[in-house]
Amino acid sequence: MKIITRLLLILSVTGLIFTGLGVKSLAFDPFSNACTANKNSDKTSVCQDKTASGANNNPNPIYHIISVTANIIAVLGGIVGVITIMIGGLNYVTSGGNSEAITKGKKRIIGALIGLAIIALAWTLVSFGIKLVE
Repeated sequence: MKIITRLLLILSVTGLIFTGLGVKSLAFDPFSNACTANKNSDKTSVCQDKTASGANNNPNPIYHIISVTANIIAVLGGIVGVITIMIGGLNYVTSGGNSEAITKGKKRIIGALIGLAIIALAWTLVSFGIKLVE
């Protein structure tokens, strides 16, 4: 059981490392200065819509930090919750009829589901609060 837990931990950490490598490439926007590079671009409908919607306004950095932190915590909590559900399911499946192991697996799964619900609710409240304040 310890070997499986260590294997899951190593795989999840490796996945987090490789997932983080693509973030900068996904954040690149080749058209970010399309409306500012050309003098006549303000006449196009796309640039007028972008200016009218306030897309050029910079958000408050404190709200941005809170939002990014909430997103990171939610993702990490979700990953831990899913791994905990997998470990609980493994406990449940490999119990071999042992009632203590079955109860332990069920409690672990239920606890992880409750934790995931709390994380989702907290993330929703923080995101909604930040959008309300901005």
